[in-house]
Amino acid sequence: MKNLSLDKMSMTGVGMKRLREAIELISGATECIPVSTNSAIEHPHDGIYFIENYDKENGVLTVIAGAAKQRMNIGTSKNSLIFGEKADEIIKEALSTSRMLLCFYGRTYFVSSSAFLTLAQRLDIGADALRLTVPERDFFIAQIMMRNASIWKLCVRSLAKDEKKMYKIFAVHTDKYEYISQELLLEICENLCSPDCEKLFNAPGKVKRYEITHDFTSIMVEYPDAAKEVAETYGLKDMIPCIRISTSDTGKASFVFEALWKHGKSYSVCDSFSCPHRGENANRETLLPKISQKLFPNYSKLPEKLLELMNYEIVPACKFDTGRESMIAFLKKMHKEIKFTKTLTKRTEIRIRELIADSFDYDTAISAFDIAMCYLGLPERIGGLSKSDITMLERLCGNVPFAKSMVSGNKEKEEKDIYLTA
Repeated sequence: MKNLSLDKMSMTGVGMKRLREAIELISGATECIPVSTNSAIEHPHDGIYFIENYDKENGVLTVIAGAAKQRMNIGTSKNSLIFGEKADEIIKEALSTSRMLLCFYGRTYFVSSSAFLTLAQRLDIGADALRLTVPERDFFIAQIMMRNASIWKLCVRSLAKDEKKMYKIFAVHTDKYEYISQELLLEICENLCSPDCEKLFNAPGKVKRYEITHDFTSIMVEYPDAAKEVAETYGLKDMIPCIRISTSDTGKASFVFEALWKHGKSYSVCDSFSCPHRGENANRETLLPKISQKLFPNYSKLPEKLLELMNYEIVPACKFDTGRESMIAFLKKMHKEIKFTKTLTKRTEIRIRELIADSFDYDTAISAFDIAMCYLGLPERIGGLSKSDITMLERLCGNVPFAKSMVSGNKEKEEKDIYLTA
């Protein structure tokens, strides 16, 4: 069984069946537990502990109590009341990351370093202070917890099937936080892939890929059978409509729904909207109509715009050096318009400009359509960018066809209709 308590846990796959299994697994292991920061008044051993050392051979974990500043040993053997059989790898990870334990009402929790941001917010201190893995950090936190008593909601994962659950905190929220299970995403995906949704694209949706980590869950639903209709209607080949759904049940993000077009192996975002992770957004009856109203009507905008761009010439036929110079000047203007450098770095912007300009053969005229299609295929072709940068590039590339500069070129003259007079 996958250890869902490790910081670098990741589940990826293809298909509704595997997605269902993965979400049921992660949902079954996730809880949102309310605690009081001054529970040590009733439970003397509650509070924060600094993990100092781990003696695996003797099954002993040495910790320092933050409040009492005293060193103590905790047994980690198979007879331990606190730790299960997966304790070894979790303790090793903790020694190289957070070195922190929290105890509330007699229950012990490991603390993931990914929880530092929300924990720092609850403590009203800088997150960098939590990254100082020294005992003095926990002495300081212990004082804050006792001085400023409040209710927290801990978003935790556990090995749900173990008899002795081992808990790990991945986010620390206020008492107003509303936990929404990722099973809601599963319900939405099942609807988007059901026959009820076929009327939207005249084709069933398929879960092309998903990725689940502690911070985010991202699911890509594609409608590959709709490509034929797109080709027949607009004359555009290899264009597939898609929907990407993203969220975080550790409270790192809202629900995000994106309408995308897939060209080749690249995705470009053509529209999106987000919903807060609370209140009326906690059910499919609210979210599904929003998807239908805000995303589906906008899918036709891209193919219609691409047809329009075929009529605009950006760089006339010329020698390579002349064409490249003209192309770079045009791309610089267009990138500024879509605010490229507000999303990615200036160095990345310049390099992409150069790569795009180098990819064209200027023996024939280059149209706005040619440039748009080049960008729509860019995210999959480009190397050297991080996963988060690629996601941002997908959004930028989806904006390229709609830039005003794309229709600033010379429009081809429409041939007048020929007719006979009486």
